[in-house]
Amino acid sequence: MHEYGSQLIQLIIEHSSVSHVSRITDELELQMEQLARDEYGNHILQCLLEHGQPHERTKIINQLRGNFTLLSQHKFARFVD
Repeated sequence: MHEYGSQLIQLIIEHSSVSHVSRITDELELQMEQLARDEYGNHILQCLLEHGQPHERTKIINQLRGNFTLLSQHKFARFVD
């Protein structure tokens, strides 16, 4: 993930409609763990957790659930909370 690409996606999430954020979450669903481990991608997940609807937060948590221990020790993933 590129730094500016991450920032752009975060801005889109922060200023988009609920339905648009839901579509973004759906598109990123299979890449959640990879984003969590990425230097810039983890910021996208943090933004989704902050601005997303409860069902979107649940979707993120479900994708990361099996690896909480490993992710909590990862250099970048540990910041996704």
